[in-house]
Amino acid sequence: METITSQPHEKWKSVSGQESYYKVSDFGRIKSCFNNRHKTSIWKIIGKGKDCFGYPMINVFGKLIRVHRLVAQAFIPNPDNKPQVNHKNGIKSDNRVENLEWVTISENVRHAFKTGLCIPNTNNLIEYKKRLKMKKLLNSHAG
Repeated sequence: METITSQPHEKWKSVSGQESYYKVSDFGRIKSCFNNRHKTSIWKIIGKGKDCFGYPMINVFGKLIRVHRLVAQAFIPNPDNKPQVNHKNGIKSDNRVENLEWVTISENVRHAFKTGLCIPNTNNLIEYKKRLKMKKLLNSHAG
């Protein structure tokens, strides 16, 4: 964990439902609040693990949450209630707000084929269905 040093123009917002414990930045960084022995709150950047698909995740009180969803929920309006968050440049670790957008499942799939992230063949279709099933399972646990 590193002590918080905000980047120029970096904005932080509280994670919904975890306002006292976690904050997310528009750069895709996560910080957590710790109390030291003097009962003083100290905010520190926390490390991120990755799920089986390569998406950075954090553990929030036993619940694994993808970082790109936290960034989108905090900074990007979703008036059409679209269910997925797309990385515009296709880089899963690039969780800057300007690289994310809310999309439908079909928009996300079209983007994956258009950018070459997914190549149409039988093996990829089987793999995609497995990933989609896992994504639905993860999203159902992520709230």
